[in-house]
Amino acid sequence: MNQSNSMNNTIRETLFQQLVLGLDGLPLMEVHWLVYVVFGAWVFSYLIEALYSSTVKVPFVGYRSVFEPTWLLRLRFVWEGGFIISQGYNKFKDSIFQVRKLGTDIVIIPPKYIDEVRKLSQDKTRSVEPFINDFAGQYTRGMVFLQSDLQNTVIQQRLTPKLVTLTKVMKEELEYALKKEMPDMKDDEWVEVDISSILIRIISRISARVFLGPEHCRNPEWLTTTAEYSENLFITGFILRVVPHVLRPFVAPLLPSYRTLLRNVSSGRRVIGDIIRSQHGDSNEDILSWMRDAATGEEKQVDNIAQRMLILSLASIHTTAMTMTHAMYDLCAHPEYIEPLRNEVKGVVDASGWDKTALNRLHKLDSFLKESQRFNPVFLCKSLLALLICILAQTLSNIQSHLSPIHDTLRRYQSPLGDSHRSSLPRDASRFSSCPRPGPTNRV
Repeated sequence: MNQSNSMNNTIRETLFQQLVLGLDGLPLMEVHWLVYVVFGAWVFSYLIEALYSSTVKVPFVGYRSVFEPTWLLRLRFVWEGGFIISQGYNKFKDSIFQVRKLGTDIVIIPPKYIDEVRKLSQDKTRSVEPFINDFAGQYTRGMVFLQSDLQNTVIQQRLTPKLVTLTKVMKEELEYALKKEMPDMKDDEWVEVDISSILIRIISRISARVFLGPEHCRNPEWLTTTAEYSENLFITGFILRVVPHVLRPFVAPLLPSYRTLLRNVSSGRRVIGDIIRSQHGDSNEDILSWMRDAATGEEKQVDNIAQRMLILSLASIHTTAMTMTHAMYDLCAHPEYIEPLRNEVKGVVDASGWDKTALNRLHKLDSFLKESQRFNPVFLCKSLLALLICILAQTLSNIQSHLSPIHDTLRRYQSPLGDSHRSSLPRDASRFSSCPRPGPTNRV
């Protein structure tokens, strides 16, 4: 809980700094006029919302009283989102409810509807559009993902079938990344590190190996660009959620994160363009080559491919880095799990190396990661196959199934406490109950 509060405070401080830096260069009189215009546009936008609000009869949750204005509830969701959704889940556990938030509202569905949503065809669902719109895709350069399904085709038809064979490749790049990114230290020396930023750089390197191939994956400009683009997209998109659409063209250029994002986009296009020109039409076993092979029409343009590569990199880096950061924190909080996990990995690798079955036999590691994600979900809500469902499309609301309360509820687990081997009980009944207590050798 302390980790989550610390992360939320850091995010709010970063957003405030972005706004202050953007307004710092304006004369005082212009700032006053900007405040008046923003307030007027905000009032106008909520009048429009009142006129065209959803007619779907689904209850909203989160209001402290009947007198609390909707704009305040949307703002409170920034730091109380988990609590608001948990409150709704406890009240409407087996029925649908809605949550107000900046940008697009969320429709929360209970687990009993998951299979129905999962069966919907892609022509009845739009899984990417809500995410792009929620993060101001027109300004964060995400609209290219709505033009075609090129990236989905490449991932499903080319990348997924080769994931097993890519394990060894990613493992080799991981070894190189650890040498480059981890600080040098002696055997008996402890070094304080910012594990979150280190993991982002490590995962950026591994992703680049799959995205660009062995010849170009260590391009420093690409590694820097992908890491910065993720951060700047989320900051810019989050701030612009608060801004009415009519004012976004004027507010966006004031944001330092937006200006840096544009530089990231230019850098990404330059790197991808140089790689494509150097390959002379040759095809390699990497996402960039597969995307070039599958592209048609405007999809073949360098800018188009480069932007898709940037957004795919964001998806691969951000969630993985957050997941691994929480897992590392959990290992530090529970060092008794280090030795069993280390022994399992060593036993599997010694027996068969990093072959295609190695990952499937790491049951305890898989269980530990699942337990870590249960307590620290990357998102408050998990996207199903679709965030929009056809029968509620007119509400312009995301449809999601909430993870955290479902995972914590006593109905689903006998004990809500952290038993990290719960998920692998069918495989190994010993669980983690016999783990040794922390000792001097239990170092990550």
